[in-house]
Amino acid sequence: MRKSGLNLSEAEIERRQALQPEGKTPFILIPAVCPICKNGSVQKFFKSGVYQEGKKDLSLHPESYTFEDPDFKQYHPPLYFIWQCPHCFFSADQSTFEDPVADVVCSTNNFQKRILSQYQDDESFRETVPLLEPVEQREELTFHDSIKQYLMAIHFFQSISSIKDRDALNLARYYIRLAWLYEDLEKSDQRISVKILLDQLKYSIIEYWDEIPLTSKAAMEKALFYYEVAYYNSNILAQKHIEHQVMQVIGRLKLILGNIEEARNEFFKGITTANKYKTELDASFRAAENPDLAREEFLPKISRLEGFIRESQDLMQESKQMLNELK
Repeated sequence: MRKSGLNLSEAEIERRQALQPEGKTPFILIPAVCPICKNGSVQKFFKSGVYQEGKKDLSLHPESYTFEDPDFKQYHPPLYFIWQCPHCFFSADQSTFEDPVADVVCSTNNFQKRILSQYQDDESFRETVPLLEPVEQREELTFHDSIKQYLMAIHFFQSISSIKDRDALNLARYYIRLAWLYEDLEKSDQRISVKILLDQLKYSIIEYWDEIPLTSKAAMEKALFYYEVAYYNSNILAQKHIEHQVMQVIGRLKLILGNIEEARNEFFKGITTANKYKTELDASFRAAENPDLAREEFLPKISRLEGFIRESQDLMQESKQMLNELK
């Protein structure tokens, strides 16, 4: 997850510390101001280091989570990824809630105005919000709670055409995490009860959202679609030098969905772009006047790119083997 770009004052740090609950909990409580309605709320986030992610699968989905303290093992971290305003129900991950335009070419004021105009002018948008039944804030969330929060976040961001048609990176991220959540649900004892509730949701909301994704495959297909929208249409990827990362994710999703040859092309493009960035960093490193500062600045970035290239080469080899098996 992206780190928040906010710089906290000493007063804000003290205010946050005063909020922290007594007793044993894996959470930190954080005061937050909604970027849409400007009302305050208290949100929660897992303490740093309280759990570790296990091995990741082809879609980068962590296959397990291990808590340092076994008393917290009942918590499933992905259920708490989305923050939701209890007043207007705007929903997003923490860093996007705190800075909603970090990955969008748009001012915060303009973003707010666009969302508010949806409430005012779009009946379909207004009618969908209560059907997603905003979640009450409580200590433990269910899969049903969390799925509705992801869907609410997607609903808000899909309502803005410049995000849906151009700066779609957050939409893609939410869809892929929703796909992971559906996969985790299949291994949960909540599976049967939640599927009944999701069937009810489908029939109540179909008039306003006929393609609502309620399976892992449907969410993953949407994630692929919006990653490609971001790759081909958004300037954010080039500005942040993350085009190669998005290409690899597109390749991974295409591999999962059976488009093996296309996946290989994405991995190759990602390697090519990463090599270009690496060449630029190598040149900057060699031209630097202060070798010590240059090593600190450039070598970690170069090392990460080298690791990315090796990983993408392994994925190309894996996809080649899959093609050979089909022959």
